[in-house]
Amino acid sequence: MEIRPLYDRIVVKRSATQAEETPGGLYIPDTAKEKTCEGEVVAAGNGKRLEDGKIVPLDVQAGDRVLFGRHSGSEVKLDGQEYLILREDEVLGILPSQPAPRFRQPHDFEAIYASTPPWDIGRPQPAFLAMAEQGAFRGRVLDIGCGTGEHALMAASFGLQATGIDTAAAAIAIAEGKARDRGLTARFLVWNALQLASLGEQFDTVLDCGLFHIFEDDDRRPFADNLRTAILPGGRYFMLCFSEHQPGNWGPRRVTQDEIRANFNDGWQVDSIEPARIEITVNPSGIIAWLACITRT
Repeated sequence: MEIRPLYDRIVVKRSATQAEETPGGLYIPDTAKEKTCEGEVVAAGNGKRLEDGKIVPLDVQAGDRVLFGRHSGSEVKLDGQEYLILREDEVLGILPSQPAPRFRQPHDFEAIYASTPPWDIGRPQPAFLAMAEQGAFRGRVLDIGCGTGEHALMAASFGLQATGIDTAAAAIAIAEGKARDRGLTARFLVWNALQLASLGEQFDTVLDCGLFHIFEDDDRRPFADNLRTAILPGGRYFMLCFSEHQPGNWGPRRVTQDEIRANFNDGWQVDSIEPARIEITVNPSGIIAWLACITRT
């Protein structure tokens, strides 16, 4: 869904309406019910323009759950999905956020690849692509938590020896199909990033888009230790993750700069942590993220 609302307008995806059972035992299907007046803001404009030309930022942000009037806004259909475009003053209130289910186990990811997950944008993340074009990636490249393989395939397109690993066999199958379709040579393995040591290989460059931020505290240090065994001395780890500045509590955990430094303080040198964006399919504004560049010492 690619849309950038103007000024004080917001784009809302309605909450799902579910079939209900009547006292007589009959079910009322979704199509026969009134639509809900609750939804999630997926995109928001820059702010309301005042008569003097000043822009006042909106209180409502992407990720907020909001209530609105039954006849508010304009309905639109984008990429087969229905949305509602409202002005901020049509919002009646902001509801407490409901944490989304967090994907941690291999079967969690296996199930979500039955359709297209929001992080699978069908191309490399711009932050990684810009670094590739600048020559930041070199040698043997490992894409950990590779999903459907866009970053491993990006590395291959730059003439680098690329490997992608993921616990989801469905994602790996899609990645292999992409490699064939694009005429690129890349290796894809069903493998757990917490077991990199048992892979028995070392790489010059490791790319991580959206893996580190799914780990709980107990897994972060073992991940860093496993990762260190898989990177040659002087090799570099490039990581994109949700920033604590991303509003709401849907999706994976937010990560602070201090957390990154604390988990890579032994056997590593944190070269830089810069603000970045992770593009997703459900919000044209993307995700506020950190881009960390870390060297194995």
